[in-house]
Amino acid sequence: MPPQVAVIVIDHDRKRYILDALRSVLTQTLRREEYEVVAVTNYRDEKIEEFLETHNIPHLIVSDKGTGAKYAFGVKHTTAPIICFLDDDDMFSSEKLEKVLRHFKDGIAYLHTARINVDEQGKEIGRSQLFNYELRTRESREILRALRLYLEFNISSICVKRETLDPFVDVLSRVVRGVDYFYLFVALTSALPIRHTSEPLTIYRVHRSLMHFFEAGKEEFLDRARKYYSETAEAKALMASAFDKYPFLSMLIRCDEKVFRVMAKLCSKKREPRTLREALQSMGCLQHPLSFRVKLLGGAIVSLISPSLSSEVFFRYYLRRYGQ
Repeated sequence: MPPQVAVIVIDHDRKRYILDALRSVLTQTLRREEYEVVAVTNYRDEKIEEFLETHNIPHLIVSDKGTGAKYAFGVKHTTAPIICFLDDDDMFSSEKLEKVLRHFKDGIAYLHTARINVDEQGKEIGRSQLFNYELRTRESREILRALRLYLEFNISSICVKRETLDPFVDVLSRVVRGVDYFYLFVALTSALPIRHTSEPLTIYRVHRSLMHFFEAGKEEFLDRARKYYSETAEAKALMASAFDKYPFLSMLIRCDEKVFRVMAKLCSKKREPRTLREALQSMGCLQHPLSFRVKLLGGAIVSLISPSLSSEVFFRYYLRRYGQ
């Protein structure tokens, strides 16, 4: 029988974790002939390639380091009607694919699962997103509610129906940041339900090499953060154009683009009057909590008085919230 689920595993240069990710996919309760697996990386490694060859997993080499480019390449080289994504540093629970198939038999377009959080050694340190939710309509207020619930996306927790994603694969190949966010908006173009399950079917590895730049000093941190937020804003601009046929979705993404442009400027020590205007516009971004929008506006006001102070406040806030 043809495979029912495709799993696309990508590596972002690390090499350190990918074998754990692949093993988690190969030890599923779902019969092996019911799912296909591809690995997409931008490197060759003797040990990893030997593992892939032993387990008959195609290895696709993509020179582009972008996450979207790798996932798009994997989509084009698989055939199953349901696609699940897995970053190299995460893992699947053993029953994930079997349960994913059950969910999609209900006729949904998109599934996001709860997750088990583990440390670098794989020891559980908590669980998150333990709620059930289903979006059946495309009313504006319901879309906003879904976005507020999904503020903490995780690519490895997402599975999507191929026929929903296929029209957007070329755009996906150009998305450098926010691929998880992009998948949800793709699903919002479908009339089929979108579902979040409280079942913790994804194992999410928390480690210091994630986006939070902990190892850097303050100046390097601010430079990296500014680059990250600027790249994310550009990615949002690309996404917004891709959803022009869906005005409400496009408007929400353009609003997010402004939010990330403001955040990038708050990491800068340059005085930019436009920052305040964009922060004021961001107050209308109802997908974000009011408290966040007020903080963003406050930061923009401070940056007009003292750009160095606003960047210092941003740095301290970030370490207080995400630091260890």
